[in-house]
Amino acid sequence: MVQTMNCHDCAEKLSDFLLDELPESEAVFVQEHLALCPSCMATYKQLKGTGKAMEAVESMRPVRPTSGFDDKVMSSARVESQKIIETLPPEKRLRMEARAAARRAHIQVKDPAAVSQRKQSPWSGAVVVILLVGFVAAAAILLYPSDGLDKAPKEIGNLTLSSGKAEQFFQKQGEQWSAVTAGKPVRTDDEYSTREDGGIRFDVEGGGIFMGPSSELKFRRPESSDQAFQMLVPNGEVGAERAEGKAGEAEKAWVIRTDAAIVTVPAGSSVYVQAARNAQGRQCEVLVRQGSAKISYWGGKGKDEVKAGESASFWEDARVQPQKSAPEALVPLWRMNLLNDAELAKIFTGSARVLERRAEGLVVEVGYGFGKAGGLQDWGAAVTIAQKPNGVLQLPADVRCTFVAPLNAPASIELAIHPDSPKDAAIACGVLDGEKGRVSADYDKQEALLQVREPDHPGAVRIPYRAQAKTLERARLEISDVGIDTQALVTTTSAKSKPLPVPKSLLAPGALWVSGVRDEAVLEGIRVTGLVPRKWLRQKFAGTP
Repeated sequence: MVQTMNCHDCAEKLSDFLLDELPESEAVFVQEHLALCPSCMATYKQLKGTGKAMEAVESMRPVRPTSGFDDKVMSSARVESQKIIETLPPEKRLRMEARAAARRAHIQVKDPAAVSQRKQSPWSGAVVVILLVGFVAAAAILLYPSDGLDKAPKEIGNLTLSSGKAEQFFQKQGEQWSAVTAGKPVRTDDEYSTREDGGIRFDVEGGGIFMGPSSELKFRRPESSDQAFQMLVPNGEVGAERAEGKAGEAEKAWVIRTDAAIVTVPAGSSVYVQAARNAQGRQCEVLVRQGSAKISYWGGKGKDEVKAGESASFWEDARVQPQKSAPEALVPLWRMNLLNDAELAKIFTGSARVLERRAEGLVVEVGYGFGKAGGLQDWGAAVTIAQKPNGVLQLPADVRCTFVAPLNAPASIELAIHPDSPKDAAIACGVLDGEKGRVSADYDKQEALLQVREPDHPGAVRIPYRAQAKTLERARLEISDVGIDTQALVTTTSAKSKPLPVPKSLLAPGALWVSGVRDEAVLEGIRVTGLVPRKWLRQKFAGTP
């Protein structure tokens, strides 16, 4: 399949092509496009003419200016040049500043004879600066053609969280890329990149934008008044989730541009786009979870629409007919690493928050009770944990309640035993419960028993429990991952056990449960933590059972 370049891409790369800063692999496509496109060739010749004028400076007839004229011209030219440079996107500013620094360094090391010779031509410095202003102005016109829109970078939202390695272009002097900062405003001239474990979440007006691993994303100003902003995605994955539009307000589209297709995301839509460059050419895959997406391809000659529940692929000269996909297949796994607490609250009925983001999933904390009513559905369809009006929980005897999500280490279950709980009430709980065994804790009368129940590596330890009557007792069973060793321990208000090693055979997502053993226990609350697998989160997020 033959790779081609459109006029928009050529315009973005033309100034770099003139400065011989493009990689050879990209310069070839610019040359081919110029040979086929009269409009872009005319722009190229116009801009190239500025460079030829600079080459002709030495052949101009020298004229002696009046005293101080040279300094005034150079000062004015520098001011105008700086004004133009400040309107350019970050990467262009960086290159301009780098070249200026190189020129200054070159002047400092130049031999005295050359400096003396330069002083004999008082016009030369001013003329060069004036022509540089012309060159910068031409580049600015090329990059930002006049269309009646505000050309200044616009703030569109905030970068709210990231995972793995994620970077932003030109944020610190002397650093081409620097680590992203949560809470930083996002503008229409910002550029970001992620590594294979990275991801970024942007919360913007009317929705969110999500950047997957090994991706590049450039925010740009709109091309027309019916657009909010554009996103250029040369390579990688980006998601756009938009809320429904407000009644009576004109809708502005979000536009995602890839090498193979342009994707327009209307309000009320959730769309994910994957752009790739491979042996088959330049490809764009579109997944629509809700709403729809309008697609333009073949240089604008092809038009299509992908609707909710569908996916489709587009190349520069071909496409795959949109087809129905399973709900969870329309949400990339990496999106789960960018869930926030508000989204987590839609998955769990307890008070939930994210503690840590890992490649395997999210380490979460979910609380029940503690003075708050409701939220017990996570313990099974037939809820057996009763809740009194004051928020305390009642755990009946001979009943086991299993947590809704499978959990891996690090994991824990903390029970806050109410002072009014009967003295003889007994409770048991377990984590990592699976085919290979489990880790459990039994709380009975005045003793807590920790057990690692695995046939080849059993272990047990006892500590005091409820040493003082009619007081709040906190009992916690915990599986921690300390370096390469995973350990289990139990703590109560008055004691802490020695750690027991947890064999690797138990380190897999398993069940977490709590059970009433004898009498009806009264709990002030239950708090659960653990590593929730991404696949389970995606099933719940996508609404599949």
